[in-house]
Amino acid sequence: MLTRSLRAVILFVAVLLSMPLRAQEQPVEPTVEQLKKAKDDFAKIGATYRLVTDTLTKRSMHWFEFAPTSKNADLKKLPNPPFPFNMSLGFTNVTDMGLIELKNLKNLTTLYVYDTKVTDGGMKELKVALPKCKIER
Repeated sequence: MLTRSLRAVILFVAVLLSMPLRAQEQPVEPTVEQLKKAKDDFAKIGATYRLVTDTLTKRSMHWFEFAPTSKNADLKKLPNPPFPFNMSLGFTNVTDMGLIELKNLKNLTTLYVYDTKVTDGGMKELKVALPKCKIER
């Protein structure tokens, strides 16, 4: 015979298992105005915009790519878009000091720092501030 507490546990587990699985959160798409403002603001500091669509998921990814002449000072004027976005600082003159300016970009989902002077330590420090951001070298 099952004890009262064991029956309660079994009932609790049954209820949990009968609940629908939470659907994956859909990325927030920017409004036309938000995207225009982000494009304009990034362009002011020398970044270009590129829309990339994942062929498998059909999701749009908003990329801002910085010119090779970009440096730490340029990142002091970074906009903070209210939608998920990605940035490429690859082949720029950015260092760990420049990464400090990215710490408040909570919607930054991917950051490329290929061929920069960014160190592993700088990447780790940014990862602490932005744990959901994928940082690639």
